[in-house]
Amino acid sequence: MLFQPMRRGRRDGRVNQKNVEQARPLNDSTDVQHPASLTVTDLDRYDYELPRELIAQEPIPTRIDARLMVVRRAEGAVVHHHVRDLPSLLEPGDCLVLNDTRVIPARLDGYRARTGGHFEGLFLEADPHGLWRMMTRTRGKLSGGETITLLDADGREALALLLHAQQPDGTWVAEPRELDERENVAGDRSPAADTLALLERVGRVPLPPYIRDGRMVDADREQYQTVYARRPGAIAAPTAGPIGRSRKPRNSVVPSGNPSR
Repeated sequence: MLFQPMRRGRRDGRVNQKNVEQARPLNDSTDVQHPASLTVTDLDRYDYELPRELIAQEPIPTRIDARLMVVRRAEGAVVHHHVRDLPSLLEPGDCLVLNDTRVIPARLDGYRARTGGHFEGLFLEADPHGLWRMMTRTRGKLSGGETITLLDADGREALALLLHAQQPDGTWVAEPRELDERENVAGDRSPAADTLALLERVGRVPLPPYIRDGRMVDADREQYQTVYARRPGAIAAPTAGPIGRSRKPRNSVVPSGNPSR
């Protein structure tokens, strides 16, 4: 996976963070003490070694057996449970927030029609006119008016993108076209098809590099989701799906990062 909306680990499993205890397996109901001065803005303190063998490559078959982290704020401690324990951890008046976005096949792969050079991209959004905004990576500098041929998961030519303009943030605006419209000038094309339908044809699930080096298998379309995912639009699975907070300064609950352990 080329592009991530948040910091990710390296391909070798190393996460670029310092001054945090090395990752290790945790047993049920294990208390872990953390420095009171640690804040989420201290990014340097998020660096640690994460062994590859501790990174799940697929979700656990029974999702309720996934680990659940409980932050005991009053005690300054972290306790590890399972998702199945959630009912016993909540009390009347607590709030449980679910991120029900569904991951879309946003990763794009293809080649530049002019040079034949490899192209990789990440779909970000589409405007009401069907134009796509995306992040890109390719050898050499892209230019407006250039055409990209996208390949489906089987490596077959499936769709063309006409590049319009690069944005100040480095992203590109592009116009999806059917292959027989690659040489048409803007305005002579057919109405844009449904964006999600096009992505289902040509896109890949945007796996992070620490899951099979980003290589998608068909099962990822359903497995790289939360069990309550409903609304398409995410370009990465939520690191923490359900987040619960007590109205009192008592506990917070967050799913642990590795679903299979």
